[in-house]
Amino acid sequence: MVTAQLSLFATSPAVGTLYKAGDWVKLRKKPSGAAAWVKRGEVFRIESVHPVDGSMRFWNPHINEWGFLYPDEVSLVPAPNDSVSEAITPVEVDTD
Repeated sequence: MVTAQLSLFATSPAVGTLYKAGDWVKLRKKPSGAAAWVKRGEVFRIESVHPVDGSMRFWNPHINEWGFLYPDEVSLVPAPNDSVSEAITPVEVDTD
């Protein structure tokens, strides 16, 4: 006789499915283990998401290294407007 057993390790969908690579996230709180220059409210682009624990890899421009965030530290935001970033970027003018 075959009986169904309850799995002691039943899991809900993977945490990593909440966010995906390419998403933009805003820090809701200071990340655990983060240095002083990472502040609440900063926006970062997710490079990759770990499928099991949901940790998100992002490029930290403050130290020019990869950093990691967790889902409870961030919230999803829309991608920055390209026209705004173009307006901030200096433009070289040819004076010839």
